[in-house]
Amino acid sequence: VEFKPRIYWRNNHDDYFFVRENPSSYRNDHFTNVFGAEANLAFENALGETGLGVELRSEMIAGDWERGGVKSKSNLDGFHREKAGLYVEHKFSSADKSLHITPGIFISSYTDFGVNYFPGIDVGYSPAKNLRLYANVGRSYRVPTFYDQYYISEAEEGNPDLKPETAFSYEAGLRYIVKGVAIESNYFKQNATQIIDWVMNEEENKWRAENFSDIMTRGIETSVHVDFADLKGNDFMINHLFLSFNHIDSEHRVEEDVISRYALENLQNQFIAGINHKILKNLTNSVRARMNKRVNRPSYWVWDLKLSYEWKGFNIFTEATNLFNAEYEEVMTPMPGRWFRAGAGYKFLL
Repeated sequence: VEFKPRIYWRNNHDDYFFVRENPSSYRNDHFTNVFGAEANLAFENALGETGLGVELRSEMIAGDWERGGVKSKSNLDGFHREKAGLYVEHKFSSADKSLHITPGIFISSYTDFGVNYFPGIDVGYSPAKNLRLYANVGRSYRVPTFYDQYYISEAEEGNPDLKPETAFSYEAGLRYIVKGVAIESNYFKQNATQIIDWVMNEEENKWRAENFSDIMTRGIETSVHVDFADLKGNDFMINHLFLSFNHIDSEHRVEEDVISRYALENLQNQFIAGINHKILKNLTNSVRARMNKRVNRPSYWVWDLKLSYEWKGFNIFTEATNLFNAEYEEVMTPMPGRWFRAGAGYKFLL
């Protein structure tokens, strides 16, 4: 029998300036607090392994805003919601442990969205020692944020009548692991309804939160990780090598042409390559390259570099993010250019 209780508190401070050089002209200053408690129980029995869990969670937001030097309470101030959740799952295993089947269900209750049920099932099969085949299907949802529901400004209008997003997800894949090498590939599909997005109302020239579309998404993910230290020993020049490729094909079902802030610029292709190698005995270098291609936008490359020196528990590093100063946007926002950092750390062994 295994019992795991957990309590947590997360406080977040979001201080937003529309004009950096003139903060008092337009400023949003908000705090969110999330309090929660969980208890999870797992125990073995004649039929396999059973898991049970409960969750209690409270979310609240408070804050002020400033418009033209005049401060007042934000229209988000004082909103809160509570959530209670319960899950049960059971893992059935074959006699030789090569096959696992785990059905389960999660029941969630929000004070402002009622009770919802989320069934799911996972299946895993190992036809050989180093090969694992797996598949899963399940239902999920996402409730709107307080910002989605209640925020109001000259350019945006929240929607208190928003409904949660819901989705059915399917996945199948394989994982192959031998000494020093791990290869994984999978195919996934998701049918999502009532997607929440900010849609432009051209008559009012204002963004409004809406459950504006359904989205059917298909994709593949493939990754290869090689640990040369495991293959060749710690003295080999290359430590690690990582490659991955993701492709996503999304089909949006909308009643009319709309201008969407987020959903119509989803990631389409992503390629990531990374290598960690030695320069001297205690000096290592990591290089990471990422290519992204979003719908309706050109592709771009971002390169990151990190030099690290370790000696007797000390670690000194310097790194460059977006080394070649690529210009690109994420969700209608220009992203930072070349960025350098340096730091140091020490690891205590007790």
